[in-house]
Amino acid sequence: MLKLSDPLLWASVGGLLVIGFLAIFSATFHMQFRSGADPLFFVKRHFISFLVAAVGAGIFVYLDYKHLRKAAPYFYAAVLL
Repeated sequence: MLKLSDPLLWASVGGLLVIGFLAIFSATFHMQFRSGADPLFFVKRHFISFLVAAVGAGIFVYLDYKHLRKAAPYFYAAVLL
């Protein structure tokens, strides 16, 4: 499935990810540094969220959507919990 994906889409996502990291860094670095806390705390949290999302995307990119349709009620129930 990944062979059929759009490289421009992946490049756009990567660019937005870099912009997000820079925005979080520039918005929180000085505040955290002045308070004596870890200046990269929020950047690290953003990176952990990115890793969780990348693992989820990696799993779902290789699944056929027809199989996902059969499992949709179970996913829905899991989200409600």
